[in-house]
Amino acid sequence: MADFQSLSSSEWFFLEGDKFGLPENYAIAKGNRYVGTRPLGYTHGGMSPEETVTALSVWQLGQIAKDVEVHVFHSSSPIVRGRLQPVSITVRNPFSFDIRNLNIVLPIVGAHFEAERVAAETEVVLGPVEVRLSPKFPVASGVCAVDMVTSYEVAGCIKQQTKPPLGIKIRELFRSMLDDIETIS
Repeated sequence: MADFQSLSSSEWFFLEGDKFGLPENYAIAKGNRYVGTRPLGYTHGGMSPEETVTALSVWQLGQIAKDVEVHVFHSSSPIVRGRLQPVSITVRNPFSFDIRNLNIVLPIVGAHFEAERVAAETEVVLGPVEVRLSPKFPVASGVCAVDMVTSYEVAGCIKQQTKPPLGIKIRELFRSMLDDIETIS
């Protein structure tokens, strides 16, 4: 079923293939409804074995695990704080479903990454996006922890995550004991 526009949502359930991991879109009649005589393209038979296209279909109700999150990490070369430089990130999809409409925002630097689709259990590189970190942005073990907001759709559910922060690798040109003054005390 390619187009749902000609069907009424009060009489049909719609399953979009992209959202539910199906090979194509499906329309299923609600309750005991059926299409009357001489349908205009769609038919719905009874449930007797002679009228059933699929002899047996087994469905299992389930949910996307709430504790599973998309993995995002800095995948381009280390950057120098205070300079406008390109940053690329890698997004790893841990789900057995495709991710749709992925948006990642780094509010403190105004960076925005997006992808229309990330295939199930794969990873994709996004960017580069020009980023400038403040020269005094805190660094720990050669990495700046930058807050990010991630939103996406998976298996028909819209998810949003704000943690963990994105670790951006930093290349430091000059480092002194004064840079670590807060950690010494």
